[in-house]
Amino acid sequence: MRLAFLLDLGLYILGVASQPAKRGAKALSEPVFSTPASVPFFHLMRAYNRRFALIARARRLRNSLGSRNDSRRFLFQGYTFSPSSVFPIARALAEWACLEAKEGWRSWLGSKHVPKKQSKVSPSLAMAQPAVVPSSSSSA
Repeated sequence: MRLAFLLDLGLYILGVASQPAKRGAKALSEPVFSTPASVPFFHLMRAYNRRFALIARARRLRNSLGSRNDSRRFLFQGYTFSPSSVFPIARALAEWACLEAKEGWRSWLGSKHVPKKQSKVSPSLAMAQPAVVPSSSSSA
């Protein structure tokens, strides 16, 4: 989630929000991700979000979701329109590459670690199903 946050925010600032600063008020009247300058950012964001979702599904199958989230804190300086804001984005892209090498391979080429299409149960029906909670003690 941290990488997705850093990349989403950074690429949105760099590719979309910076356009009015560069091109003036005309950029405010154009749809988001429709200008030639922001289209590559859209494609990159779509690519890593798909990959992160596949990696999360593979983690869910291995019961390793959130295994390192306890007692962690994330402090972030933020992004600006200055060229120096490219460095945290580049660092996050490098971390994504490391994540792919470390565990992303499990979801490459339709690996058995990634679930196939899920059943077509609507989210509202899935939420309506009671959760089965194992009892810690049996009652007599």
